[in-house]
Amino acid sequence: MKKYAEGTEVPAEKSRTEIERTLTRFGADQFLYAREAGRAAIKFRMNGRQISFVLPLPLVTDFPLPPGYMTATAMRAAQTKRDSLFDQAVRQRWRDLALIVKAKLVAV
Repeated sequence: MKKYAEGTEVPAEKSRTEIERTLTRFGADQFLYAREAGRAAIKFRMNGRQISFVLPLPLVTDFPLPPGYMTATAMRAAQTKRDSLFDQAVRQRWRDLALIVKAKLVAV
């Protein structure tokens, strides 16, 4: 079984914007977005309450380069592949959060 959003091509910024629009529709009136290595956070105010979601994010180092000697061309190809895998994991996490936020708001 595939994970939700596995293989998504939706940019993380678009998912973040979608989350903010969803929160606005449900009555949120203040937003804060923060990011540091390994995590991001979205905070907002809704019905007088401060709510936050902390999103664990991968690190580039979670996708190591293959060990051993590589030519400059092979090194660039490996780095490109690593960066692609990293970007995909970040996009997937943001799509997951967008789904979770919608589900929680609808359930409440």
